[in-house]
Amino acid sequence: MTETARRLRRLGAPHARARALAAALAGVGAALAVAAAGVQLAPAAIAVTLAWIVMVAVAAMALRLAARAARAVADGLVGRLVERYAGARAGSVVGLLAPRAGGSADLLAAADARAASVVGATAPAVRRALAEGTWRGLAAAAGVVALGAVLFVAAAPASGRAAAFWHPLRTLADARAAVRVSVDRSAVRRGDSVTVSIVAPGAARATLWRRGPGETWRAEVVPLGAQGPSQRRGARRRGAAGVSRRVGTHCALPAVPGSPR
Repeated sequence: MTETARRLRRLGAPHARARALAAALAGVGAALAVAAAGVQLAPAAIAVTLAWIVMVAVAAMALRLAARAARAVADGLVGRLVERYAGARAGSVVGLLAPRAGGSADLLAAADARAASVVGATAPAVRRALAEGTWRGLAAAAGVVALGAVLFVAAAPASGRAAAFWHPLRTLADARAAVRVSVDRSAVRRGDSVTVSIVAPGAARATLWRRGPGETWRAEVVPLGAQGPSQRRGARRRGAAGVSRRVGTHCALPAVPGSPR
């Protein structure tokens, strides 16, 4: 490696690393925002699955952008920037990155020394030009990370609902699990209460349909707990209740007309 190539690499390497870091941080911020949306939409299996797919796509895109950002300050590009600031002939610096073999060693050493001195003379101006784009990228990445972190924390990633997001395979399995509905008593006196238990893994809510003898079905949306169970206790409920299936209770009539209920 020539001295010119070493100086160009030392000049551009910090900016290549910083710009790659900025791209990676922007990817982290975007992934946090997507994760926040996934946590908010959990335990819906489709939403959780889509969130993880988007997060993987964001990670792949961040790696690609990081590689591209590093190439943006490669030795050749920095060398052309040096030539422009020095007002030198095109190729007088870049040509020393990989000189062709077979020429005079003395002439090559002299050209390398001249090009290296040009790099050293223009280094402050080139460094300022590179720093402008580097700091702009880092500032944008910091903003994306901050926004993603705020959204992620606001989504309560440690809550019970978030468990469905952090275990996507289990969430998919729960989405195919059967809904279980049960009542605490199979027979009640008229006007008494009955507790309906609903277990629907992977669901955030269920619709409870209920009616009494001679009544039409009435729907009630029941919010479920973090793991999918819920209970509803109602006074003077008579007849059947069901979610994806029907469970009934028998209502006993008074033995003697006019007897207390």
